[in-house]
Amino acid sequence: MKYLFLLLTTSVTIAVTWYISSIPLWGVTQADISDSYRTIVTPASYVFSIWSIIYLSWIVLSIYIFIYRPTIALDHILYLGNTQMLSALWLVPWHLDMIHLSLMVMILIFVQLLYLSLQDHWNTLFQNTVYLFSSWISVALIANTHVFLVAYEAYWQSLILGITSLVWLVALSYYYHQSRQTIIPISVACWTLLWILMLQNDHYIVFTCIAGLMFCLSIIVFYFLPEETGK
Repeated sequence: MKYLFLLLTTSVTIAVTWYISSIPLWGVTQADISDSYRTIVTPASYVFSIWSIIYLSWIVLSIYIFIYRPTIALDHILYLGNTQMLSALWLVPWHLDMIHLSLMVMILIFVQLLYLSLQDHWNTLFQNTVYLFSSWISVALIANTHVFLVAYEAYWQSLILGITSLVWLVALSYYYHQSRQTIIPISVACWTLLWILMLQNDHYIVFTCIAGLMFCLSIIVFYFLPEETGK
């Protein structure tokens, strides 16, 4: 049953998300809500195309597990399937403009994925899928937090909050890179910073994005450089 579970949660989550995203649920779209709460870290809409890569990774992983039945702990599979379903559930309070509830769901997703990211899975495909999903949820959590502050008129010192959020994103991605030896979080951070930069005219945010991009790109370059072998 555990080998079928992730295939079911993947199918249901993608189907529900597609349905909600394809029609104006309760008269509004996701973009309508996002546009009504503009923040200093709102990225260009193109950045959200990363979901197509995340969904593809889910599909490949779930089919792989169903066919080949690799050794993966049951609780890890349950955690991933649960976070998938929660990502679809998040759309309900978001469309209802209940920003506080959407933030609570997002925090729950982030905590579960953080737990999964710090486990040893002994399966590269499962591990990389978790890293990709977790990295993007880190970005989504930042965006959702800023929207929450705007919605409840607590968006004070937005510039400081924006810079702090971007630094936190890069620092978390670097921590993943150092502790788990993966460049997936760094790559997601790089992608996000690029598209945040496209919409910015504040010099401090622009500088922070450029500095973050340079740092992330340097990590990626050094990751692929061949290691020197001793003579």
